[in-house]
Amino acid sequence: MALKIVSPILLFFMPPLAIWQLRDLMRYRFKLTNFMSSEKNRLQNSLTVSNIQLGNVVSDTFGKSSMNIINELLLNPLDNSFDIEPLIHGSMKDKLPELELAIDGFITP
Repeated sequence: MALKIVSPILLFFMPPLAIWQLRDLMRYRFKLTNFMSSEKNRLQNSLTVSNIQLGNVVSDTFGKSSMNIINELLLNPLDNSFDIEPLIHGSMKDKLPELELAIDGFITP
């Protein structure tokens, strides 16, 4: 039985340019998605460490109302006695007492 010698050139597959560019874009998109998830997890962890339990009251910690509350907390970290009502939208107005308890934490400036 003789061994068949295969050329290394035949083993190397180079996809067409359009497929190659699409793969490159998908790899980049995957990397950006992972980066965004990582940063959101870091922010959620920071809120938890600061005893701000916003995620227990709202369904989306990174929604419009939640981000308004987080931005207000970051503007003045030592004062969490601000009025929340103008910052929240829609059905979250029913959760106003729970939100006030949830943001009763301490952010280190």
